[in-house]
Amino acid sequence: MINKRLYRLEFNEVKQCWHYDNFTHNENSNGWKTICESGLDNDFKPFTYSLDLILIEKKMSTKEIIDLWEFYLSVLKHQKIFKK
Repeated sequence: MINKRLYRLEFNEVKQCWHYDNFTHNENSNGWKTICESGLDNDFKPFTYSLDLILIEKKMSTKEIIDLWEFYLSVLKHQKIFKK
């Protein structure tokens, strides 16, 4: 069975890690900053896995993460993969 549950993708700049929030917490709270407001976990995994490799070597700001997310989405939209 395919997971159709929606999540909010969040990033913690201090901890340098991801969180898939299932809307049980307030947005942009407890050190977590929203990168994408809603999507399937499979929408996020290629992006987060790729950036995890970069985060091993270099700390990134939330703004850098958001800029990369916007670029990632533009590529996917151009290829008609991610429709949001």
